[in-house]
Formats: sequence, C-alpha cells, structure tokens
Amino acid sequence: MPPLEDLLQQCTVKINVPGAWGTGFFVAPGLVLTCAHVVRKAADLQVTVVYPARESPLSATVKAQADDGKTLDLALVELSEPLPDHPCVLLGEESVAIGQALYGYGYLESYTHAAPVRSVNEGLTGDTPPLLKLQSAQIEKGISGAALLNLKTGEVCGMVKETRAAGFDLGGGAIPTRVILEQFPELRQLQRQFHGGDRRWVNLITQPGIDFQPYLQAILTNEDYREWQEVYTPTTVEDRRRISVQDTPSVSQPRFSSRLKLRAETVKLDKQEQDDRPGESSKPQEWVEQWDVLAGLRNYAVEHVVLVGKPGSGKSTALERLLWEEAEKALQDPKARIPVLVKLRRCTVTIEALIRDFLVGHQVALELVQIEELLRQGRFLLLLDGLNELPKAFETELANFRDRYRRTTPMIVSMRDLSGGGTLGIEKTLKMLPLTEPQMREFVRGYLGAKGDRLFQQLQGDRLRKFAETPLLLWMLCRVFAHNGEVPDNLGLAFREFAQLYDQELQEDAPAESRDQWHKLLRHLAFVMMQGKTALDPQLSIPREEAEDCLTAYLRQEDRANPRGNAEQWLKDLLKYHRSNPLFNPILRNTLSFATN
Repeated sequence: MPPLEDLLQQCTVKINVPGAWGTGFFVAPGLVLTCAHVVRKAADLQVTVVYPARESPLSATVKAQADDGKTLDLALVELSEPLPDHPCVLLGEESVAIGQALYGYGYLESYTHAAPVRSVNEGLTGDTPPLLKLQSAQIEKGISGAALLNLKTGEVCGMVKETRAAGFDLGGGAIPTRVILEQFPELRQLQRQFHGGDRRWVNLITQPGIDFQPYLQAILTNEDYREWQEVYTPTTVEDRRRISVQDTPSVSQPRFSSRLKLRAETVKLDKQEQDDRPGESSKPQEWVEQWDVLAGLRNYAVEHVVLVGKPGSGKSTALERLLWEEAEKALQDPKARIPVLVKLRRCTVTIEALIRDFLVGHQVALELVQIEELLRQGRFLLLLDGLNELPKAFETELANFRDRYRRTTPMIVSMRDLSGGGTLGIEKTLKMLPLTEPQMREFVRGYLGAKGDRLFQQLQGDRLRKFAETPLLLWMLCRVFAHNGEVPDNLGLAFREFAQLYDQELQEDAPAESRDQWHKLLRHLAFVMMQGKTALDPQLSIPREEAEDCLTAYLRQEDRANPRGNAEQWLKDLLKYHRSNPLFNPILRNTLSFATN
C-alpha cells in the first residue's frame, strides 16, 4: 500500500450514533471532520468514535455544524479526552483537475471494517456551494464523511457527502476543501500548527529525506538579509496596465508592511478629468496602480513578474527582504513554498546549478535531479536578481529554464531598466518609484535622529535632491554626513568620501603598500564611474579590464613607477579586501560593480 494512502487510513475514524454510523477523519488533534447528516441523530450532540488504533470506543461531542439541508453538510466532532500521537490529514485548497484520480477510505455498508474507494473527478456542480461530482466508484451508505485524497497533490481536496446510486458505479458528490475552510476558517491555523510540528504527511508529499528547516533557519539568522532593514524606508512600485472604465475599483486598497514600513495607494484617473470627457467613458484608460513593493511581488509572482528600477532604488533589498519573510512563513506553514534567491550574474552553467549553490550555502545539499523535481512540483518561490547582469552566454539558458517551469514555479525577476534587453516574455512589470519628500525625511530622521533635519536642509538643490531619491544613495549621504556634518557638492565626491570612511575599517592584515593606495584608487574609480551617460544616470559597473586601464592611466598621471603592474596588483588586492563593502562588489571575474540594492 502506498505510504500516503496508509497514513490517510490512520487518520480515519468511524462515528456511531443511535441507529446509524458514518465516517470521519482527524483535521487537528482531537478534532474530527464529518458530514452533518452523519451526526444528525446524535442525542444531546454526543457520539461515539471508533479509532482502530484504540481497543475501546471514544466519547465525543459535536462541536460545530454548517448544515443547510442541501449541499452544505459539515460537522466538527471533538473528542472528550486527549488522544496522543494520532496523525491528521493535510487539507489542500487547490482546484481539482477534471479527470483527476481520487482516493477515499471509509466504513461502507458492505465493508463494515472500512475499505478504499477510488473515484474520478468530473467537475463542480452548479449548486451553492458546489460539490465535486464523482464518477467510476460505488459510493455506499456509511462512507459519508470520508476524506477524499487528491493523488496528484497528495492533499485532501474534499469530503465525501452523498451517493448517486448505491450498488452501482455512478459515483456521488463531495464537498470541496475550499468550502470546508470557508465554513471553519479556524482549521487553517490548526493545520499550520499541527503540520509545522508533525512532518509525517508533509514529508510524504515532498522529496523524501529533504528537511528544509535548517535552510530556513539559516536564512532567518543571516544578517546579510536583515542589516539594511533598520534604515530602509517606505518604497512603492508602479504597475501600468490598460483597463476599461467599468473595471476601475471604487475604493483604494492600502497595503502596509510593518517590517519595511512600506506604503502604497491605488491611483485612479482624476474624477474631474473623467467628468470633462464624458464621451470617452467607455474607452480604455491607463491605470497606474501603486503597490507596497513586497505586496506587488507576491500578487504577481505566480504568473511571473519583472521588477524594474534604477541603480540603488531598492530592487535587491526588496528581494532579500521577501526571501527573509517567506522563509519565516515557510518555517511555520509546511505548505508554503520555499524561497530561493538567485544572483544571475553568477551563472556559469545552469539556473538549476545556481539554485543548488544557494541551497548548499544555507545548509541544504540537493542533487540537480531533486531540484528539477521540486521545480516541477512548484515547491520553490524563485527570486532571480539582476537580469541585466546575466552573462550573455546564458541568456538562452535562462529563457529555456523559464519555459520549462513557467506553469509550476512562481518567479520574480529584477533588472535595472527595460532598454538593455528583453524580459523573458514576462508581461507583468512593476517599476520602482523614487522616494518622495516625506519618505526621504523619514529615512534621514530614522538614520540620523535630530541631526536629520540639518541634512535635509542641505538637500534643497535639484541635483542632490534627485540623487537622494534612491535609498542606497541617500544612505551613503547619511553616512558621510554623520561623519563630517556636511553634504558633498556632488555625487562623485560623496562616493569618494564614503570610500575613504570605509577604507578605515578594512582588514589590518592587508598589504600595507597596497592598502595605502586603496582609498585613492577607489575614489578615482567611483568618480570615473559616476560620470555615466548623464549626471543622473551613473555607471555603477565597469569591466575589470577597463578598470585596470583606468587605474593605469591614473597612476601614470601621478608619475607612479610600474603603473600597469601596480594597477593590476592593487586592484586585485582591493577586490580581495573589499568583498564586504556594501557599495563595491566583484561580479564574477571580469566585471566590477558598485552594489545597487
């Protein structure tokens, strides 16, 4: 017998009432779900529960009912005394595909010691609430209240309610799990609590032997995903789409994250504009919807979404925060997807290999075949960071990867802009919005306290105000201001001063001659890269060979001996000892980048 079917049988009980009986199953410790008509004859709501693992019957009470005399036919039965160590089914709310094979187990009239019943889903009836219409099975008296196992998902998708013709293979009807949880919503929390601790069922429907608990714990305790959150600021993204006026929501839908303190609002066409153009009321208008960043990503992840933003706008930080929050959720909810963060710039073979490397780095080692199966099962939430940084040789690999798993695995892809290449065919795009003045004030005050007002007074120039619209650059300015009490005249000088501050914190074991030059080299690289295409479009990455040429020219201008050799060696040392610098990172071996969140 398959292990999951055996475990379902261990969750199944017989419910006796005067002159009748039915089937039930454990949905939480000491709590049995069955049909209301099974316990309708119970005197004073008292029933007897027969559990095969116990020799003597158990007394129980009907705790709650949802019964309309038609298709709504539910009851919860609570044991009068604790029953230790019994399993519980795992309820699943996913829709059941037409033609899907199902498995039930209950106390049929012709098999009083219980027997399995296999059926096939024909679809939903037109009733309110609807039933799952079952075929190819003899649904007999006594099996009402039996759990219905979806053999594809491994979750209980409903409960058997009625037969269409006893003694014939005409099937019957079942109440979907979605309806059950709508009537008894407290079961969701009870299910999370039970299966978060008792992994018997969950382990059977995931890869055997895979325990993601150490992985999730490693993410939650990793400071790399938390260190920015104390100084991060409210941020919004913009979602543009075409809609008809009649589809326009009538009220705003505010979304709020207490951890990131993010705010959002739904933006609609100004009412006065609509009144001024009555003849155009039926024409599609552009709908601009502003989201809390994490809420927007969660909303569109299943259909795949691209997160676009300028350097420093918060894309990577948002993905890291989402990783952390989803890991926390998965630790409590065994049915939640496992979040995985993939830095696309590190791709050297396949995306599956990148996923494996990230898992290994967080205490879970899987084979590629296991990862592929988990992707097919939809067990991961993939956060793909830096599409514009993906090496060109692997663009086709990524496109094929998405095609393989687009129907099963939610994906979020971040990139700097839409002009540098495609979006893998992903239609939904969220755009990071610049910080507003209130957001900037909140950020500065949160970082500097009372001194923040002085910094903000110095940010009145249009250029510096434009630079300060991203969290990364504003954070850098805050650090510089905290040290010297002044804002640099331009962004290049701000980078130089920040680099000098950070240079003081480098490892003491670095070569003295090389270390003495780092602040000059880093300041010069920052200054050159900040020239960019325009003053407000800085170049935050540079090929390593170009950086070496740049530094060679600089050292030659400074009349340094052996400018080429020193440039190469000092740049090599600089990369080695600046790996922890939050603004300056090596990308693989051939590109240098100022990190942009």
